[in-house]
Amino acid sequence: MKKNVSFLSVLLCYFTFSCGQNDNYHIPSKVETQANYKIIEFQGERVRLQEDISEQAFLDYLKFTQRNYSARTTGDNPLKTSNFKRDWSKISMSEIYVIIGQGMKIYPFSKEDFTDEQVTKIQKDILSVKDKEDANSKKSVISDYYNVLLAKYLDMEIEKRIKKNRIKDVYPEGTSQLEKDFASQDPLAAYCFGEWGKNQSESMTTEVFGCYESDNKQLNAFKHAAWNALGVQELVQITRAKHNSLGRIKTLACVHEYVENTSNGTWVLPDDVRTAMDLHNNLVGRTYMCSQITTFLGLAGNIPSNNSIKNHLSGLNYLKIDNSGNVMNLSGSDIFTMP
Repeated sequence: MKKNVSFLSVLLCYFTFSCGQNDNYHIPSKVETQANYKIIEFQGERVRLQEDISEQAFLDYLKFTQRNYSARTTGDNPLKTSNFKRDWSKISMSEIYVIIGQGMKIYPFSKEDFTDEQVTKIQKDILSVKDKEDANSKKSVISDYYNVLLAKYLDMEIEKRIKKNRIKDVYPEGTSQLEKDFASQDPLAAYCFGEWGKNQSESMTTEVFGCYESDNKQLNAFKHAAWNALGVQELVQITRAKHNSLGRIKTLACVHEYVENTSNGTWVLPDDVRTAMDLHNNLVGRTYMCSQITTFLGLAGNIPSNNSIKNHLSGLNYLKIDNSGNVMNLSGSDIFTMP
C-alpha cells in the first residue's frame, strides 16, 4: 500500500509548529553616565558599555543581533537583508567558528553555574547582578548581553584578517553566505548549532551506524535529528532559556536548507521532498528536546544527556519515502528517510 506524502504540508508543519514562544527583546530606551563609563538598560538590567565600544555601536550591534528574534515572533520574513553589509566570501565557516570559539573564552559563557571569577566579571559589566545566585538566575540575559559583544568581536576580528590579508581563499566550504550572515548575527547559537551540534551529531551517528557520510539514508535522517537536539542541548545549557534556545536553533537549521536563487539574489527553500525530509527530521530532534526539557521559575532544567538523545533517536522507526514522496513502509514512524 502506498500513500502520497506532501512535502509542502511537511514544510507548513515545520513553520507553524512552535515549542512555545521566544522571549521578547527590546532596544534600550535610556542611557545614563556614571564615573567614566555609560550605563544602558538591557532587558531590565543595568549594563555597562565596554570601553572599546560607543553607545551607538552597541545599539547598532544590539539591533543587528536581535533583528531575527523579532522576525520569528511577529511573523515577518526572517531573511530580510541587514544594514550591516559584509563580504565574507573568502573566509571559511570553520575559520568563523574558530574566531567565535576564541571570543567565547573571553566572555563568561558557561554550561555550568558561574564560577566566582565569572561572577566578578559579570558584576562589573551588569551592575544590577547582586551575587552568584542572582547571576545564575539571569543566565539568559547575561548570555544575550555577551552575545552582542561576541558579534562585535567576530566582526572586528574578521575585518582585521581581511585588512592583513590573513584569510583563506575558501568559499563556500559547504556553507552558504546566508549561513555566514546568520552566524554574524547570533554567534553563540551558530557555534552551538554549527560547530558543537554538527560535530557531536556526526560522532553520535558514527557510534550508531559506523559512519556518518552517507546521504539520503537512515543514518542521515538520524544525523539531522541529533544535530538539532544537540544544538538545543548546548545552547539551553548556556542560556537556561528553553523556548528561546529552541527558536534560535530552529532558525539556523532552516537557514542551512536555503539555497540562493541566482536569477534575483534571493534565498529560497527548495521545493522538493528531500528538503521536506530534512526539515521534518530537524523538527523531530527539537520536538524531543521540547518535550523533555522542564522549566522552573523560568529556568530550563532536566536537559537530556547525549546518551538519552542517542537512545531515543536510534529507537525510533524510520518511515521510508521515495523521490516522488510516496511512503514505502507505513510503520507509524516519526522520521523520514529515503531507500
